[in-house]
Amino acid sequence: MSRQFQQVAAFAVLCIAAGVGLTSQAATAKPNDKPLTGGTVFVANEDSGSVSVIDAASDKVIATITGVPGPHNLQVSSSRATLWITSAPLNRVVVLDVQTYELLATIPVGNHPAHVILTPNGHEAYVTNSGDNTVSIIDPATLKVTATVPLGAMPHGARPSPDGQYVAVANMDSGTVSVISTATHKVTSTIAVGAKPVQVGFSSDGTALFVSLNQTGEVARIDTATWKVTSSASSGPGPVQLFVAADNSVVAVANQGTQELPGTTLKLFSPLDLKLLATITTGRGAHGVVIAPGDLRAYVTNVYDDTVSVIDLVTHTAVATISVGDAPNGISFIAGAPAAPASAVISLQLEVPTAAKEHSHEHE
Repeated sequence: MSRQFQQVAAFAVLCIAAGVGLTSQAATAKPNDKPLTGGTVFVANEDSGSVSVIDAASDKVIATITGVPGPHNLQVSSSRATLWITSAPLNRVVVLDVQTYELLATIPVGNHPAHVILTPNGHEAYVTNSGDNTVSIIDPATLKVTATVPLGAMPHGARPSPDGQYVAVANMDSGTVSVISTATHKVTSTIAVGAKPVQVGFSSDGTALFVSLNQTGEVARIDTATWKVTSSASSGPGPVQLFVAADNSVVAVANQGTQELPGTTLKLFSPLDLKLLATITTGRGAHGVVIAPGDLRAYVTNVYDDTVSVIDLVTHTAVATISVGDAPNGISFIAGAPAAPASAVISLQLEVPTAAKEHSHEHE
């Protein structure tokens, strides 16, 4: 969401996807014996209407995709075939070819789409529509909406369970998490979690679900056997996105704070008991976070500095800072070197319909 949008009282808290197994040991500093393989990082720059493409091997921006109005969040498919981007001004999801950066589709969804995720098998995409309290379900084969599910107030972050049976959604204004069955497209559980839940993330064995609570500055743990909150821990000012490492070493929580009092930390917690393991300094307004395969590096978008912090999860330090576009928000990582772009700037030039433009301003 734009900086102006962040300042509105109703939306004052700002607001993809591996989990962790709970049977492993909690994190300690582990030997750096696994070299970082190549990867591609995609960053949604909401205020500049662009997406940065970063080569993880060099920590350099190799291409900037322009002309996507208000990109808030994005996700690469597990097949490395497609990149999905939410655009609130368009009320659409923009789908690109990852290898060619060509536009494949703009799919109409609900009002003010926030996050987009794909199920582990890649058979469905889920888009949270924060403006009309629904989620749109899309068939990636046809690029058409197949179902719309009503949720709580202002649905935002979403993640699938590792087995693909459920999608969990954080409802910011109702203080709940909705659990959707992917088989029936029905809400099977609604969990009261606390004030302003922004993002969720499952453990890799599916036995726990974690949620960031922006207003109270906490991260909470939900037992998926009972769908009840079992514990919580203080995270810091205005936590937004979280990400759970695949090796069960950490739950990483980015603390954005506010524009007046920006947060500048990434907190690492044990998934077993939410014990604080490390506090790492980032840029101002730490917002989006993703952990690369291998669990040695994390990438954090700093919404008030227009940068991405590269975090070494062994030394618990920021090892690089990458300049991107204005108000970087959502972030996604995929293994493998990025496709070579035809030019450093790739222009899509998508038009915002007048009606959508007017409706978008009502929420800013």
